[in-house]
Amino acid sequence: MTQKTRIFILILGLFIASLVFLALFIKIKSYKPQPVLVSPEQISTEELKNYKVPEKGEKLSENVAVPLEVSPAAPGVSSNFRFFEIKIENKTISPKEIIVYQNDIVNLKLAAVDNDYDFNIPAYGISVEFKKGETKTIEFQAMNLGTFAFFCQLCSKKEQGYLIVVPKTQ
Repeated sequence: MTQKTRIFILILGLFIASLVFLALFIKIKSYKPQPVLVSPEQISTEELKNYKVPEKGEKLSENVAVPLEVSPAAPGVSSNFRFFEIKIENKTISPKEIIVYQNDIVNLKLAAVDNDYDFNIPAYGISVEFKKGETKTIEFQAMNLGTFAFFCQLCSKKEQGYLIVVPKTQ
């Protein structure tokens, strides 16, 4: 390998490292942590056991998200993938409750129907902005038991809902 090739590789490596650092800096700087509006400590594990986790096609109430699909996360584990659609229209998030089991992998397909919106779950470090007509998908594992606020900061009123993570009883 020639001296010029080594210098070129070194410069290229530094350039790539600079881009990665810049991307991380921008992401960290744009993250706006918000307080969790309902503390997980406010609801006991016993109270969480009273919540029913809906299965595919099972409608509990108008405000509870019904999964479009539920499938095992992996063979031999009790965790499931749960796929939901959440839309924000007329500055309103719908539905307002997402109920899952602890350790489930939650996939949210978010749609901004009529305006530019955002969707935030501070307890999970999630903050997504999307333009009118856009759909974005986020995925995370519901690790901690409790009730966690999600909200739209760009809506004119404090529009919020709740992710409710309940223990799996078997």
